[in-house]
Amino acid sequence: LGIHNDALMAGLIEHLTQQQFLAKFSPQSIAYTIWALATLGISDERLVAALTAELLRVPQRFNNFGVQEVCNTAWAFAKLGVQDEALMTAISRRILEPGFLATFPAPNLAQTLWTYATLGIRDYQLIKAISDRLLDQGCMATFEALSLSTSAWAFATLSIRNDDVMAALAERILQPGVLRTFEAQTT
Repeated sequence: LGIHNDALMAGLIEHLTQQQFLAKFSPQSIAYTIWALATLGISDERLVAALTAELLRVPQRFNNFGVQEVCNTAWAFAKLGVQDEALMTAISRRILEPGFLATFPAPNLAQTLWTYATLGIRDYQLIKAISDRLLDQGCMATFEALSLSTSAWAFATLSIRNDDVMAALAERILQPGVLRTFEAQTT
């Protein structure tokens, strides 16, 4: 909508950072809150720290996160440039839970790679698991232009060489009709 109301945002941030207020939030509410802040480009250190602390306060909190909550939360922290090793380790741990990564659709796999690359985190165990998932039968066939380019960018940015993944990405790009769907990136 293009509407910016600094007074409203300041009031919301003040309210959200009151002691124990965030403790009442569901995991999904925390994920949506940090996602909304990142989408709006609002990086209030006090609120980001409070959200991070609340996410990490209960170790099992991430067990209630589905794919979208995990990806939105990770993306939001990367978008805001927040480097928090404990948080990203907790997110990685959730992604690596048996069977969870298999539920990620192509855009979420690419978004996860983008997140870790943007933050410069070389979580080799996570990248290996995502690489294996990318090479699963039929997974790459679901990738569209944005997921393909984002994934290639992430591997390059992290300086992680995986010839099998790069070959699979190239093979998918060269399939009939795929290459013409790519567009020049605008900033």
